[in-house]
Amino acid sequence: MMREPTLSRMKNVIACIARGGEVIYDNVFDWEKQFNQLPRGLVVVKVGIYCRVSDDKLKSDGDRRQDINRQSEALVKYAQAMGWEVNPERDVYRDDGKSAFKEDYQSRPAFVQLLREIRGHHYQRVLVEDLTRWSRRLEDGLKTLKEASAASCTVTSTKEGEADITTANGWMKSALCLMFAEWSSRIMSEKVKSGMARIPPCVVCGLQHRGRIPFACKSRGRSKAQSVNASKNEGVSGASPSKKGENHE
Repeated sequence: MMREPTLSRMKNVIACIARGGEVIYDNVFDWEKQFNQLPRGLVVVKVGIYCRVSDDKLKSDGDRRQDINRQSEALVKYAQAMGWEVNPERDVYRDDGKSAFKEDYQSRPAFVQLLREIRGHHYQRVLVEDLTRWSRRLEDGLKTLKEASAASCTVTSTKEGEADITTANGWMKSALCLMFAEWSSRIMSEKVKSGMARIPPCVVCGLQHRGRIPFACKSRGRSKAQSVNASKNEGVSGASPSKKGENHE
């Protein structure tokens, strides 16, 4: 006789799958039957997914240095394994090549749209890979987490867990994660600025080029270098050869 599926057993199986573990079923009480025979009327958790990468640069082999698709696929699988309701076409918000360190998060259109949906009580939970994807600024991060909490939405990181700032421990953990994220970004920003200050100005326009040199400056600079080399060669060829044994002191 088949055993009735229990919610506690279902949760254990889901948690095991979420951790990447293997679940061994007997011949009767397998996963499909357990899933189909769940008691009706359970609370459905509506989930939104937020993915972000800070740049869209390519590696030497042509692949992306940061792949936003990897984030979205992993988070969708995580949400489905937890039994949450998510639509990969509608509930995934992507900010590709957007920094979370800027003072105004309005520069991240997908994040702004997600906050709008959260304020409208469209989601009960938002899933991110880690809190640095949510924000890299302590003030903005805590502010938006507070907005989500006020709308009865829990921001959950697959690495740090729930960012529940309504409790003392949850607030401290979230604040520390965001503080270290901002500290790391500030150090990187200082290093970049220090390196840029050492770049010599362009010989054509007199400006410091950050990244690729404009084609106009590159072509004019090449022509200028060629003319300088030509004049040097003319000077060498026009000089009188020194006599053998001549004293050059």
